[in-house]
Amino acid sequence: MGLQLVTFLVLPSLIAAVLGAILILYTLTPFILINLGLKENPHLKDVALGKTAAYLDFASTKHLGKQPGASVEDPNASEWDPTPEPEKPKLAVLLVGSRCDGPLGPFDKDYIFIRKMFAEMLNELQTAKPEEDVGYLNSELFLQSERPQNNVSMAVIYFRSYDHVRRFAHKEDIVHWQAWMRFRRMQREDYATSTKIGLWHETYEVSNAEAIYHNMRPFGLGNLWDHVSAPSTKDGQGAAVQSKAVGKYRSSLVSADGKFFTSNGRMKLSDGKDWSEEEFHEKYDKEGSV
Repeated sequence: MGLQLVTFLVLPSLIAAVLGAILILYTLTPFILINLGLKENPHLKDVALGKTAAYLDFASTKHLGKQPGASVEDPNASEWDPTPEPEKPKLAVLLVGSRCDGPLGPFDKDYIFIRKMFAEMLNELQTAKPEEDVGYLNSELFLQSERPQNNVSMAVIYFRSYDHVRRFAHKEDIVHWQAWMRFRRMQREDYATSTKIGLWHETYEVSNAEAIYHNMRPFGLGNLWDHVSAPSTKDGQGAAVQSKAVGKYRSSLVSADGKFFTSNGRMKLSDGKDWSEEEFHEKYDKEGSV
């Protein structure tokens, strides 16, 4: 709009109108080409088309080395076949966030520090090396819009186990602990200032869960990445020798077919055949239901 306004003020009206029309056409051309199918939709980049689900047996190598959304029933799912498989851990979900009720809201200098610490905390988890065993699987960020301030932030962080959450929260040489100690010191030394900042967290230990996604980028439970170490081998004396391979990451996102076709199947309560694909299409496709 600013460029169009300057054009109308500086150039003769006819020339300005032509240039404005050209500018508008240039802006709309990609949308027109996408709708006509003449240009690839860039917004579909990384979208897993079709029906996908989350496969939450993180210790299993069954889906190792495959693209997110591939079928978990594929017998060639893994390049490694360690025997026995590692012990299956429980999933832990940490919800953690903050809020500022100061007059400046998210621009309050004390709250800016809190937000900076949150960003550094997530960066520490995301860049941790596999051998550090922090148990981090992935995270999502959200902003609440129900209050006038619109500044209640929430990070959903997925860990391999509750024990990993505890170790992360109480490790003294990382950002989370240092930020928490600074906030506690603020409560002691400047209580009035500390009351405008709210911090919260909730932790859940999950032994079973199911999820379904239609035409979504990997998200939530379907966007967890677990590192699987390379299997060890035996030397001439039968002693275990760790492979020189660095290991691989395994995505939790799989095609929602086979036993993952129904919610009962995804919850491991059935073989996924309690509602057949034919019945599904009969009920939803032919009747035009949503």
